[in-house]
Amino acid sequence: MLQGQDDEHVAMWDAFASAWDEIVADLREGDLVSDREADNLRFTRLCYDQGLEASGVRPILMPAFFFAGQMQRVVDTGLVDTAQGLVLGEARRLLVWLGAHLGLLGTPAVTAMLGCSLLPEVQDAAHQQSRERMLRACVRLLGAVAEVGMTARTPADLRRRQSLHAEAVLALCEVLSCLEVECQAVRLVAGGSNTRRGPGSRRNKWGFGAAEVTAAESLLAVAQAMRSQLEVDPTPISACLRALHDQEDDLGHHGPISQGSGISGTSSNMSGLCDATMVQKAVSVLLKMLTLTPAAARPQSTEAQRLLTFFMSSLANKQLAKPVALDEMLSWTVLTPCYEEDVLYPLSMSHAASQTGCLDPSAPTAGGPGPHALAGARPTAAGMSDLLTESEDQVSLMAFLRSVFPDDWEHFKERLGSRLGVNLQAVSEEAFAPAGPLADLALELQLWASFRGQLLYDAWIDDLVSSKFSYVVSSQVYGRNRNARELRNRWLAEGVDVLLEVYDKLKVAFLDFAPFALGGPNGAVTPAGTACGGALAQYSVLIQGRRGPPAAWESAEFVCAQRVEELYRVRLPHNRSSMV
Repeated sequence: MLQGQDDEHVAMWDAFASAWDEIVADLREGDLVSDREADNLRFTRLCYDQGLEASGVRPILMPAFFFAGQMQRVVDTGLVDTAQGLVLGEARRLLVWLGAHLGLLGTPAVTAMLGCSLLPEVQDAAHQQSRERMLRACVRLLGAVAEVGMTARTPADLRRRQSLHAEAVLALCEVLSCLEVECQAVRLVAGGSNTRRGPGSRRNKWGFGAAEVTAAESLLAVAQAMRSQLEVDPTPISACLRALHDQEDDLGHHGPISQGSGISGTSSNMSGLCDATMVQKAVSVLLKMLTLTPAAARPQSTEAQRLLTFFMSSLANKQLAKPVALDEMLSWTVLTPCYEEDVLYPLSMSHAASQTGCLDPSAPTAGGPGPHALAGARPTAAGMSDLLTESEDQVSLMAFLRSVFPDDWEHFKERLGSRLGVNLQAVSEEAFAPAGPLADLALELQLWASFRGQLLYDAWIDDLVSSKFSYVVSSQVYGRNRNARELRNRWLAEGVDVLLEVYDKLKVAFLDFAPFALGGPNGAVTPAGTACGGALAQYSVLIQGRRGPPAAWESAEFVCAQRVEELYRVRLPHNRSSMV
């Protein structure tokens, strides 16, 4: 829980929240969590408001999983431990800010509600039942506020608004009635300790005294006055709630407009404006505090749980020394060797042949070779696996991966559906085929499957490179595969090209052979074509995905000019064993 509101403390939590939310975004992009799970894992940020500071609400709210189940546990056990006390305090401050921002609470009511300390333990069965009623009433009140903000100006929604306003009045009256019970319990315990039981009595082990009695009596007076006013004239709460849907009706956007007149004195909202976006955020967080269970808040993916647990454990690892400042850190590079490991699954053999310019191994031999194949040569697909072709058991690789990762598959369709604005729950992998409606998103399917097929793609992750860090994959035979006749080898090179496009900070090193002729000045090596004869010279080449406008290659003609670019080319000493 956030402690303190000074700039330094908030800046520290803002930095941590940004890093945490980036991890959650990566989990969502990798389809390890759903939209709902990602929302429960993210921090919530509220725009600065004078009322926030006055109510003690921090502008950065903890993720919902932190609060999950705590409020219900307080009601079930009748006890409040340290963690639950933090959650209760945050919920109270946020509820008070919400009431003040909507114009329901005036300054005296805000002061009374924030100043009263409630008992950490229920006193009897009636007290227990009161807390149960208060929890249910708060859920009804917040649910009505949330739904009011989503109604439109249609006859059905206008009628629904009226019923929601009435529901909010009844729920708020129930909350105020339960607050009266809480105040009376404090007054009974603290007042009784001073007159009969003494400060060390069992029922006053929390040290409540005259100050707590005074605060409880102030809140009791406010609650009774507000409930009496609402029972006589409930229109003020309707005026306050009208600010939420009138923004959509009158302005067509969710900007601030004038709030309601309030029911407990002068409003503590200094600006007199209601920001519906902030209200909806606060209501959403509060509803999750009150209703979300620990099981529902926890991501279902064991891999997501492992990654988050590892990150949190690393923060508490005392053996890890504090890192030096970034400008003082030494540069370092991670190198991953790769020979002929599969990189990216093709959709099908014919699709791979089309992308690489090779002949389709499954097509008749009548067709001519592709633009990059040797004349008359037919590429083979030995050792290749694609996603859509069924095996002898009539099961495709994609169908197998869907059965192994059913939740990830649903998350994948949900993510693409959100991007396109359509429901893709009934879509199968066939929709991504070249003639399918989602053919333009075929690469998304290939990356999803390759990530779960334990290919080399699984080891290449984005944003690993900064000014102090480089990630290089040593794909030794990339150059040879770029010109290969076999479809599988050509596809291996194609997979490298695709990933260089997807991850623009990734670099690939490989060996290249180019014809050179001996006999230059002083025995130097000169490019082939400038002298008679020739031999193969070996080079170590470093490439990355092309950035900026495409430009023609000056070397390594086998690399596609539109996709990757050469960074370095270093001639190596003659090595007879590798000159093949």
